[in-house]
Amino acid sequence: MDTPPPPEGLRALIIQPDAGGAALVRLPVGDLAAVTAINDAIGGHFEAIGTADWIAYVAEDERDFPAGLRPNLHADALARVLGYSWPPGDFCKGVAVFLGRQGVNETDVPQRVIDLAKAAGLPVRSP
Repeated sequence: MDTPPPPEGLRALIIQPDAGGAALVRLPVGDLAAVTAINDAIGGHFEAIGTADWIAYVAEDERDFPAGLRPNLHADALARVLGYSWPPGDFCKGVAVFLGRQGVNETDVPQRVIDLAKAAGLPVRSP
């Protein structure tokens, strides 16, 4: 009797600020474990941005990060190309975690998001 493979978490694209590059990772299985991993990657409070087919989690408020946050120009540009409009004067800071979205459910990061990141010259590491 074949044993079914263990469940896999969602595939996410994590983009570091500056020249930190990006990595495709699998989030842990389960909502709480996935949210905890996103919080750990960002380093604190985060908010969701996105459109109908993708979502990104980014640092919510600089006041919650006493050491400050570096601008994340790659994630900022990617979000804008994908159709997100930042409020006037706002931009992406710190680590960004991109996923897919289908209705209210999160899904694997869309391939087009990965392809756009690579086309922009962002080195994307895979596990």
